[in-house]
Amino acid sequence: MTQRRKIKSILAIISIVIVLVLSIYQLKNSNEITLKPKILKEVEFKDSKIVEVDATSILNTTYSTILYRVKDSIIMRDMRFSNSSILLLKSKKAIDKNSKIYLYDDVEFHRDIGFIYYTTQAIYNKNSEILNIDDKFKAIRGDDLFLGSDMEYDTKIGAITAKNTDSIFILK
Repeated sequence: MTQRRKIKSILAIISIVIVLVLSIYQLKNSNEITLKPKILKEVEFKDSKIVEVDATSILNTTYSTILYRVKDSIIMRDMRFSNSSILLLKSKKAIDKNSKIYLYDDVEFHRDIGFIYYTTQAIYNKNSEILNIDDKFKAIRGDDLFLGSDMEYDTKIGAITAKNTDSIFILK
């Protein structure tokens, strides 16, 4: 091999090594690739109030500290909801989609008279007016305590069904 050919081969190898090192450095310092799609907010409100009405009356009222619309859903932070049969339904996070409100984190349900229910997640169907809790819950009324799981509350008739219940009632 001639001297010139050796120099060309060495320069080619050095060039390849430099390109590889720069490529590895660039990949290492680039932002992480995430598989989550970016949420595109259509509209966003802070300290919002939504009042749903029909031709004759107010159906329900919803408050939230942050509310934004994404496609067919409304996503809310620190949500509070009320209607004619629910004094208060609140949670840290909520998604309103297809006439259902999906509630997450520190969910509370206050009936007009009686117990206050606490859980981590629930679903309220605005059409059927049924609240479903598919997790453990506790209910408190004064000194009375009621524990259980998998609760369904029909707000129209005031009927509750629950599984795995345990209760402590103070009789006076």
